[in-house]
Amino acid sequence: MSEGTSMRIFMAAVIVGVGLTGAGYSPASEANVEQLAASICDYVQTDDKNRLRKKLKDNRLKLRNIYDGIACNGNSLLRLAMVNG
Repeated sequence: MSEGTSMRIFMAAVIVGVGLTGAGYSPASEANVEQLAASICDYVQTDDKNRLRKKLKDNRLKLRNIYDGIACNGNSLLRLAMVNG
């Protein structure tokens, strides 16, 4: 993974972490938040709606609350889905 990509995922992870904290959920570690952001990007890229929905539900997140904070390879989630769709 390039430095730019890992930085974008890290920035997304921080924003997802803030969203989790604001929702009353405290993640165990920063690694979990980074993994969550990477999973969301992966599910969008592979068009796996069921796993994306489950991941969001399991972490008590709403896509509308975290959408603006996630960038996957420099693209928004919608752009990523369009490019890989």
